[in-house]
Amino acid sequence: MTHNANNYDENKLDSGTIELERNNKSHSENIAVLSSSGHTTVNALYQLVYRLRSSKVEGGKKRTKRGSGGTEWKALQQVVTSSLSHTANPALCTQDLGNARRQSRAVAILTLGIILSLQPNDANGIEDDKHVSIQPITKMVSSALLTDISKHVYESVVFEDQYQLNRQTDEDLFIYNISSSTVIDLLQRFTQQAFAAVDIQVINKITQGFCVGDRGRAQKKDSELQQIMSTVVDIIFGKRIRDEEFGLMIENEVISKDSDAAVLSLVASTKPWEGIQADRLVTIAAEHDLWFAAENICDSAIKSTNDEQPNPSQKSVAHLTTRAIIDAALDHRQYRRADHFASKYYSFGGPERFAEARYLHACDTISKLLRKKAVQLIDKQVERVDAAVKRVMEDSILSESTIFNKDGLDAVSIEKMPEHVRQFCLRRLRAANMNSEALRLARLWNISYAHDPVAIMEEMKQRKLTYLQWDDPGCPGHSMGNAQILLPELVSEPQELINQFGILLNNSEETIGFDCEWGSDEHGVSLLQLSSTTEVLLLDIPALTSTNEGCDALRVTVGKLFSGALGIKYVVGFSCKEDFSRLRASPSLPEKAGSKHWFPSHSKLKAKDLRTFIAETHQLGSRGSALGLSAACHFFLGKALDKAEQCSDWSMRPLTLEQREYAALDAWACAAIHRKVAASHEILPIP
Repeated sequence: MTHNANNYDENKLDSGTIELERNNKSHSENIAVLSSSGHTTVNALYQLVYRLRSSKVEGGKKRTKRGSGGTEWKALQQVVTSSLSHTANPALCTQDLGNARRQSRAVAILTLGIILSLQPNDANGIEDDKHVSIQPITKMVSSALLTDISKHVYESVVFEDQYQLNRQTDEDLFIYNISSSTVIDLLQRFTQQAFAAVDIQVINKITQGFCVGDRGRAQKKDSELQQIMSTVVDIIFGKRIRDEEFGLMIENEVISKDSDAAVLSLVASTKPWEGIQADRLVTIAAEHDLWFAAENICDSAIKSTNDEQPNPSQKSVAHLTTRAIIDAALDHRQYRRADHFASKYYSFGGPERFAEARYLHACDTISKLLRKKAVQLIDKQVERVDAAVKRVMEDSILSESTIFNKDGLDAVSIEKMPEHVRQFCLRRLRAANMNSEALRLARLWNISYAHDPVAIMEEMKQRKLTYLQWDDPGCPGHSMGNAQILLPELVSEPQELINQFGILLNNSEETIGFDCEWGSDEHGVSLLQLSSTTEVLLLDIPALTSTNEGCDALRVTVGKLFSGALGIKYVVGFSCKEDFSRLRASPSLPEKAGSKHWFPSHSKLKAKDLRTFIAETHQLGSRGSALGLSAACHFFLGKALDKAEQCSDWSMRPLTLEQREYAALDAWACAAIHRKVAASHEILPIP
């Protein structure tokens, strides 16, 4: 009896094993068929784009960028749309059959996504053709396959990138889980194989297409996803985040700007806030001109905060990211963008940033309007500042809070912004010799306007008592005798630069201060200021970079100074990361092939940030990031810097006396403050 039972069990076990092996074999065969079909489909799509693209290359000449892609994209869309469309007779499709088709469609599209993300450049059946690049084709094919795919695979989708959690079906959860697992596995492969083996842009499209990272659908999967994304962020951005904390700028040569944007987009989708420094990522994105990616991170952070922390007054990742993007726009002097972000993120960025961005945007716009002679629009900008200040003041009364300026003495106090923007308008009009328009606006605003010499001198006298002046004691223009030391003229000739630069270096000091000026519409700089505590140079960068001789002169002077080749121990600027980027982005004309840019790369820079230096020596901690140069001048030199010319037109030639004085004092103040701080901390001995 026992023997028979054992025989029965053994027979049952044998039959079960046989069935399991048969099922495994069937699964393996199905996977092989799916993989083969996927590769065939991808290669067919590659061939479609390749043939359409090749047919438009005439006479061996590549098409212009403007006209490329339209025909191929339409053909791809038509093929993909027809393939993803539902059955021709929905009435014959039962619920179970519809669910099965959605799952099959999801698996098929995920398979294509995996193949695209892992496809090597030589595995797509396209012969080597110098006129056709593989990467743009991959980008186009993946976009056609994966964009807005959620409406084809999920049942409970609404058009706000939100899922109706109470209507989730088991099929939706199944699709979400396999798509999340796919993304996690691809990201793990990405971190383990030095990036090259996996296309991060395709992973990003899979994530967006299948709405991976949606909290509430699969908490465990989302948690795994956030952990692996934290690792990805550390690998890609970790060094840059650490360098940014120390005020450094290091060029990244590992991955492209497109890959950076894809990783940042993944951050916005997956929300790995606990494992990353989201505000640092926003700053880095802004430095690489990836403003859209930075804004997406802010939007995602706000959504997370609203979902999990209803009280917006509490500090959150939304506060950190929105303030970072506003500050980055202000530091880049992109005042229109700063105004947009400060308005959009008012509740999280704060009223102080909103008022500052609106004020600086108005001043910048007024300068542009004057350049275009569109004086009739100036009062509209003033009204915008008035409305912003009114809103901030009313909100502060309602919340019973006190409004503080972000940069302390470096910024105009909020309650005085309406007065200051009007005075700014009148000064700009007076400088442009448009006294009739200035008088009209002064009457409209019911304020006085000084346009006669006596009144102007009185106004200058009052400003001299408040702000640092060129001829103040200790400043470069101060003279003990009767001879007046004039403001420096702009240096625009190569030989003049070499001569004047020699005079700048011909002293026993070990510190050179620098600063840059540019307009909000410029990529490079309009003016570079260099200063010891006794000599100041104002370099006309557009004029010097217009010739080979000028660029060569910049290489042997400015280039060597900033790379540490001239023996100057300290080259210091204030909050100067953007200055470095702008100088590097300025034009450079090589005299011969192979010549490098006249300004050294970030990795070779020896210059230091004075704001970081002050924060370290005075143990300011995080408060150091809010310190402005004018406030530092007031503390160390006894008077604040007059920032009235900050938003003036720096591309204008010739510059006004006020612009030249502002520019000269900005660079001189860096040298003077550093020398004073260094001496007090026994860093720089006084000769």
